Amino acid sequence: MEIGLLIKRRLEELQMEQGDLAAAAQVTESYISQLLTRKKLPPAPARTDIYEKIGSFLKLPAGELAKLAEHQRIAELKKNIAPPAPLFKDVRELILQKSRPVKQKQIRAIFEKEPFGELERLVTQKLLDIVRRVAKEELEAFNPRATKAIEIEDFVDLAQIDPIYYDHTYYLVPDRGADKPYALLVEAMKRAGKVGIARFVLRTKQYLAAVRPMKHALAISTMLYADEVVSEEDLEALPDARTKPGERELKMAEQLIGTLSADFDVKKYKDDYREQVLALLERKAEGEEIVAQEPAEEPRGKVVNLMEALQKSLAAAKSGDLRERGEVRRAPEPEHRAAAKTARAPHKASRGGRKRKSG
Repeated sequence: MEIGLLIKRRLEELQMEQGDLAAAAQVTESYISQLLTRKKLPPAPARTDIYEKIGSFLKLPAGELAKLAEHQRIAELKKNIAPPAPLFKDVRELILQKSRPVKQKQIRAIFEKEPFGELERLVTQKLLDIVRRVAKEELEAFNPRATKAIEIEDFVDLAQIDPIYYDHTYYLVPDRGADKPYALLVEAMKRAGKVGIARFVLRTKQYLAAVRPMKHALAISTMLYADEVVSEEDLEALPDARTKPGERELKMAEQLIGTLSADFDVKKYKDDYREQVLALLERKAEGEEIVAQEPAEEPRGKVVNLMEALQKSLAAAKSGDLRERGEVRRAPEPEHRAAAKTARAPHKASRGGRKRKSG
């Protein structure tokens, strides 16, 4: 059975949605959809980080999905490299013609034992291995060479860069003896109100980055290229043009936003989960017995009265209850990073660069 069919069947049996599985596996819903519709091959069997999460969510035996993935990928490979059956005989005749006369009898004996397709597939695979090796050697010649330079190509307005393209942010510090040019660049960029779009090479990868002035330093944010970001057109389950909010609902929502509007101060946002874990560890270190409580499961499929919810939220916001309870601070923000096709491990952007706490 193919992985897509198995996952679809288990979702139906468990009465779960693709979005639930995507959240459990920590991938996008679009990725799960492409997997189920065979637009994307299953991940490599070695990707246990994905298969374990999916298998656990679907309550499947450990390792079953990885085994299915291996069989499916082998089947796809054989289908792609197997020559059409009518050519098998021609291929064997060609092999005999190219063989030395003293070897032809031995080769004919091998042909008689081997069924059509197996030997030809082996030859094709060997040829593919040779092509890959040659291609790898040729591609290595094109690998960008790492340099110590960060080359700024354009200066643009910061507001023109959509945050969806940002990856990781680091500080840039000057080399020894470069304090004056460094300070000059910081001040000039601050006065111009511009950020520099640059490219640099780290190891064998070329990065796109935005260099922007801070108070006294320069910060560099690595960026995703355009083809590394999923387009909104590729997302599923988005509201269509007919899903238009009513004017009354819209005005109340705008009121709620206005009531909760404030100046951004990153210091007031705390990692509640981290603080709770640290407090729990302290209590445990003091010898206190910790009894874990199962969280109450929220009812699924509940229909929400939008107007009623907005009225309650607005009333709570006006009275300050939302801020006191911390609901505003923990409200989910747009997950720009979930739209990225790739996720790279953080690398240092320059010599002596320090990674910022916020990315």
